Amino acid sequence: MAFMTIAAARPWLPFHSEAGQRIRDHDWSTTPLGLLDQWPIALRQAVRMILDHPLPMAVGWTRDYITIYNDAYREMLRGKPEALGLPLLEVWSETSETAAPLFDDVFAGLSHRFTDARFMVLRGGQAEEAFFNYSLSPLRDDAGDVQGILITSFETTAKVHATAKQIGAEKVLRANGERQSLLLQLSDALRIKSDAQEMIEAAARMLGHQLGASRIVFAEFDETNGVANVFFGWFADGAMPFPAVIQLEEYRGAIVEELLAGRTVRIDDIGPPFLQPDHEAIAKLGVKALLSVPVLLRDRMVVNISVHQHTPRHWTDEDAALVKEVVERLWANLVRFRAERALRDSQDLHHFLLSLSDTLGRLVDVADIAEIAVHRLCDRLDVNRVRYGEIEGDTMNVRHECVRGVPPAPRALSLAPFGSAFLERYRAGALIQVNDVAAETRLPEMGRTALKDMQVAAFCDVVLFEEEKRTGLLVVQSATPRNWTSLEVELIRNSAERIRSALKRAQAEAALREGEERFRQFGEASQDVIWIRDAETLQWQYLTPAFEKIYGLDWAEALAGDNYHSWLDLIVPEDRQLASEMTRRVRHGESVAFEYRIRRPIDGTIRWLRNTDFPITDAEGNVRLIGGISHDLTQLRNAQSRLEEVVENIPQLVWRADDPGRWTWASPQWTKFTGQTEEDSRDWGWLDPIHPDDRAPARAAWGRAEAEGQFTAEYRIREKSTGSYRWFQTRATPLRDEHDVIREWFGTSTDIDDIRRLQGRQQVLVEELQHRTFNLMGMVRSTADRTIRSSVNLPDFRAKFRNRIDALARVQRLLSRLEDDGRVTFADLIHAELDAIGFTQAGEQRVTLDGPDDVPLRSSTVQIFAMALHELTTNAVKYGALRQGGGHLHVRWWVEADEQQQRWLHVDWHESGVTMPQEGAAPTGTGQGRALIEKALPYQLHAKTTYVMAADGVRCSIALPISNRGQAETHDAAHQSPDPRG
Repeated sequence: MAFMTIAAARPWLPFHSEAGQRIRDHDWSTTPLGLLDQWPIALRQAVRMILDHPLPMAVGWTRDYITIYNDAYREMLRGKPEALGLPLLEVWSETSETAAPLFDDVFAGLSHRFTDARFMVLRGGQAEEAFFNYSLSPLRDDAGDVQGILITSFETTAKVHATAKQIGAEKVLRANGERQSLLLQLSDALRIKSDAQEMIEAAARMLGHQLGASRIVFAEFDETNGVANVFFGWFADGAMPFPAVIQLEEYRGAIVEELLAGRTVRIDDIGPPFLQPDHEAIAKLGVKALLSVPVLLRDRMVVNISVHQHTPRHWTDEDAALVKEVVERLWANLVRFRAERALRDSQDLHHFLLSLSDTLGRLVDVADIAEIAVHRLCDRLDVNRVRYGEIEGDTMNVRHECVRGVPPAPRALSLAPFGSAFLERYRAGALIQVNDVAAETRLPEMGRTALKDMQVAAFCDVVLFEEEKRTGLLVVQSATPRNWTSLEVELIRNSAERIRSALKRAQAEAALREGEERFRQFGEASQDVIWIRDAETLQWQYLTPAFEKIYGLDWAEALAGDNYHSWLDLIVPEDRQLASEMTRRVRHGESVAFEYRIRRPIDGTIRWLRNTDFPITDAEGNVRLIGGISHDLTQLRNAQSRLEEVVENIPQLVWRADDPGRWTWASPQWTKFTGQTEEDSRDWGWLDPIHPDDRAPARAAWGRAEAEGQFTAEYRIREKSTGSYRWFQTRATPLRDEHDVIREWFGTSTDIDDIRRLQGRQQVLVEELQHRTFNLMGMVRSTADRTIRSSVNLPDFRAKFRNRIDALARVQRLLSRLEDDGRVTFADLIHAELDAIGFTQAGEQRVTLDGPDDVPLRSSTVQIFAMALHELTTNAVKYGALRQGGGHLHVRWWVEADEQQQRWLHVDWHESGVTMPQEGAAPTGTGQGRALIEKALPYQLHAKTTYVMAADGVRCSIALPISNRGQAETHDAAHQSPDPRG
């Protein structure tokens, strides 16, 4: 008899129970079972099953009945020595005569079930009466041979005693006898059944006849999907059929809640009247009385058996107990049968999946993988259609399919009829399982109709992959409703995983082949040398043809011998150490870039190369290969040298930047002007020589540069030799790559300090010209107004006005001849006025001028002051000292400072030897000049004046504030208009 063993020990025992730990710690080498890692699979399965079971269970393995038990069974052994590893008949020696024949039956393939069986057991050395419910079932290996006994047992002594006290020992024994008879018949019936469905049918039929029920229904609750799947129903004559699937929401109420809580439901009369809404729903199924018992697994209901009566009925405790007994006995047999079936199915499943993986693993084409996979899955599940499709937008395009027994379906299927909510489950990667399309309320009516048209009554779909624009789908369809078993769902899910892996592998291999071909073509077409070295030996494993052109050495010769050291020999001695060091760093996992020179053997010329070397690692991160790209920089180097020569000889400060504002290089001119080294100028270091007030605007200009496509700014830069700041205009242009992405900025800074100073002076001059023009026009207008008022007729006006305009013109000539910051002096004014009438010529004795030549006047005061002098001079020529032969004019001026250190020009106009008119005579002239002196000068120039008609001539004094510095003046009276009143 063959036993399947596993050579390598694995931690197959669960840790969550005390019994599991005791089994693990026990020395099994002294027993017939041997070491744990040598136990057969059937025994391991049995041990795992009892350790997970809440009922007292034990295993007796081999014909020695070696004992293995769970935590619940250990409670029954209280008062006995440790039983683990001992023969069962030795552990229960007091019952061995009864037990031995039963054990033989079990090894013959029979099962036994007993309720409230009486035994005399030894506990603490004392014999005592005990009652047990127990069953004996065969444990088989993978060949179907019995290798052990499964004992399911729990003590009912307390219950039997309590029952005896309540209804009398005789009645209990009689009821137990009847129940025992039924259960023995049931055990016999179940023992000979080889199919789970047959077991359920036998139990339902016997229970139905015993209770005289109308209907017996078995259902599995699926709370996740909100349904109860009725997997068997027994119907007495005249009983109504029952739905295959019950939507729990339609029957939600006290009945479902009680069952889910693990409590038995007994209703003697459903109604009407209906006490609960769910009673009415049950009544519609023809149920008038209900007895429903849940089967719990780990405190969770998994199966429910319901007894229906189509007339009201009083359910007794004995009825409920009998149903529970039948259910428990049936469930124990089903657990055993399903465990054995699950083992076989699991082995079949793994065999199929292994075969599928092997088959798909040998395929390299994606289409072949999908085509073979759908046919293998279609055969295995015996379904009508298996499809591999891809969802693109709201359409599924079927790429491959296997069809059996149904007409072909469209290969381009619109998914719109299935609704967005249903499709979101696909996009979320969920497995979609529908047992009955017609009853699937989550599908829109249009979707159910579309599936019906394709003869799809049940389906199970799983997502294979999900990309940005498409989702791969594996679709399994049945033309009839089908309760997809957990094993079938597992098969579909695991098959999908293997198909997914095979597709990814094939796609990756195809991409790798394509990439390798592209790499080969790229390498052969590249003007750069591309190479790969072994990281340990440093020998080239791959070298592109460009090597011959750049290095001037035959490709085959370059790969011969110790090609690493041959390569080093081609490098000029000064750069070999650098190349060796860079190689060492790459071997340690670092990527490097460096420039070096080689001497070509073919012609002895020197070439500049730039290497970019990088490590290639394995899955563990170890450097296995070194990759590299060698680029010929010779032409670029020569061009750079020429460019640097040009750049270093232009007068501007030149620089380069990568990110906006972050300098990468500065020309020698920058270093010479600012004293800052090229290294210190990098990044934002160049801001240090910039005037502190200009740094923020410079940064702001860089912030706008990328959007504006250029950099323009003016700021002051400190000159090292003088320590002063000079204005520079800075401009930069972006250099872009072939994708129009800015690669770097190239800029210059031009000295515009002298230009800015000239521009400033120009602005001052313009403002001065505008000011003077304004004042001049005002003066002309005022002069014209006064002249008109004082003129007798037009010829008189013409003569007077011309003289006064000539006086203004003389002033303007004086002003226009001034140099920068120059001033008209008082001496200039008085000489110009007297020159105009010829009284400063050599030999003229009637005029005496006495005063310094360097008394500057404010430019804003010159015009009106000149007009005052003109009026005094004109009056002297017409009526005074310069008309009469004996007259004399003495003009004296000097400068004094007052208590506030304000400098004042004092002018004393003194005419003498003049015959004055008699007192009371009509005045000569118009008085216009006197008004100008006494009113206009004080008002407009803040002057202090006196004007006296003395006995021998006019005496006039003028005190006028002048500049304290003798330099450029503020325009005190820049915006004061001449007095229009005269």
